[in-house]
Amino acid sequence: MTDNAAYEVPSAGGLFRDAQRYAQASSPASRQPTDTGAQASAQPSRQSLNIGAQNVRVTQFTAVGLTRARNDFLHTLLDSTFKAQTFQQVLHESREAAGKLQALGIAKQVNVALDKGPHDGVRVVFRCEDGSR
Repeated sequence: MTDNAAYEVPSAGGLFRDAQRYAQASSPASRQPTDTGAQASAQPSRQSLNIGAQNVRVTQFTAVGLTRARNDFLHTLLDSTFKAQTFQQVLHESREAAGKLQALGIAKQVNVALDKGPHDGVRVVFRCEDGSR
């Protein structure tokens, strides 16, 4: 991940469908060759990167817009996210935690963003709209 890159996860479903689209769009088979011959060999070869299988570690969590949840509750809710070992697991566990916040009525809407965190880790950012409780 680059310093300024953030991966936005949709707030309602479609997570794995979006990840599949990303993987298909970045795969070499999906790209049409634009040039042949000597010019093609002069261009650097591109390799696809399966971000779902990349080993990552969550090092930081931020909740923006949540005023009715205690930090210890959020840490308990995100325990499995902190234990995730791959990018795909982090995405899945983050979405599960966001769904629980919505199901409990703590947040009406939760957008999850993953960004570069401290110590070569990943920061999970929840942008929330407070719920009815």
